[in-house]
Amino acid sequence: MKLGNSKIREIRILTAILAAGFLSSDILPAAEIHLTNGDKISGEIVTQNADKLLVRGEAYGEISVNRKFVKEIKDAIAPKPVTPRSPEPKIWDGNLSAGIDRQSGNVRSTEANAGFLIHRKREKVDEFHLKGESFYSAVNKKMNAQRYSGMIRYAFSFGKKKKWYNFYKTEADHDRFANIEYRLVPSTGLGYWFSDTPGWKAMTEAGIGFSSTKFRDQSKRRQEIVLIPRVFLEKTLFEKLKISEDLFLYPSLTERGEWRFTSETAFETPLTDALALRLSFKALYNSRPGAGTKKRDTRLITSLVYTF
Repeated sequence: MKLGNSKIREIRILTAILAAGFLSSDILPAAEIHLTNGDKISGEIVTQNADKLLVRGEAYGEISVNRKFVKEIKDAIAPKPVTPRSPEPKIWDGNLSAGIDRQSGNVRSTEANAGFLIHRKREKVDEFHLKGESFYSAVNKKMNAQRYSGMIRYAFSFGKKKKWYNFYKTEADHDRFANIEYRLVPSTGLGYWFSDTPGWKAMTEAGIGFSSTKFRDQSKRRQEIVLIPRVFLEKTLFEKLKISEDLFLYPSLTERGEWRFTSETAFETPLTDALALRLSFKALYNSRPGAGTKKRDTRLITSLVYTF
């Protein structure tokens, strides 16, 4: 097979360039070469210098391209590696709890308790809470404690770092043996997250609300404006044990010297991925309780918590 003069000349030039060491021996990634006449050449750039490119393609083998006819060279003929998508963040979660607790104060008894929490949070945007708890006890088949409480809360973050937030909340309580038919406390206020990581949470907030209490006897309905400062802390130890403290104060702005206090200290350790054991101590104080009831009330609660 005879080669044309132009082909022999091209081979000699390439051989001379290779011998002089002007061409790189590295094969560059696949490219798309756009020529000045509008044509495109796809392939691997085998070697190149200031004057020419040697391009290799599956359909045509190797060809030499004069640089003066090259308009531009684009990479990524081969498909780019696909980066795995991160799983979508979990927005909704919640838990169910049930157990036995020991109480002292207005009554001394062993109680059954149950509760639930539904939580929705969009990262650094807003969050929603719906919470409910119930307590019941009986001695010799006679009921001596009946309590229900609920809370609905919405908070919206703002500011450059989204650490500040405003909240809107309504609390509802019923305590038959503390003489409370119901207590409603709608409130609003501001809060600040000092830390909001899985291992350490710390926040404080201050709100103002309207408390309305209806008693089970003939006592006059009590209505007052209250301040509601709060402190919440949660620390994870040994990657499993969670310790938390949630403290609320309710000083009255309309009744001098009247205030309420609630505190819950909790210890929680996982038993399985979805089940945990929680031990919590609740303390309540009311400077002006209903008729025939004590100011202080404490509860030691043991419960199993199922998270979903």
